[in-house]
Formats: sequence, structure tokens, C-alpha cells
Amino acid sequence: MRIVRWMSGVKLQDRVPSKGLRDRLRLGDIISVLQYNRLQWYGMCYKKKAMIGTRPRGRPKIAWRKIVQKDCQARKFNR
Repeated sequence: MRIVRWMSGVKLQDRVPSKGLRDRLRLGDIISVLQYNRLQWYGMCYKKKAMIGTRPRGRPKIAWRKIVQKDCQARKFNR
């Protein structure tokens, strides 16, 4: 939100709500922006056919591909 405030010329002391600033700049909510960026990155990696390496020992972390699949389902994409 710091960048959004800087782009709109509003200081934190002005106490303008974040939703109002995003509406003014025609930005979506943070979740949809993150989904969009992840899907863009996935498209680049898919084109380059990047290989994902092995995982370290310990509890398995959530795979990045699983998050992308959830994002695609949320946005109703086929991939």
C-alpha cells in the first residue's frame, strides 16, 4: 500500500482508506493482484520448461504448482 499511496500522492497522515485509494487507481484487491502475478510467472516458467529441483529434508512445504492450480481454479482457467 506504500506504493499505492505514493502513486496517488496521499500521505499516511491523511488517513484515506486503502479501498478508496485502490478504487481511485482502478486496482483490484491484493489477493487478485498476487494471483495475477503468480499466473504470469507460471506462464513464463511454463514456456521455458523450468525444472523444479528436489525438496530439502523435513516437513514438505506447499508446492508452488499447487498454489498456481488453486489460483487457476479461482479464476476459472483451464490450466
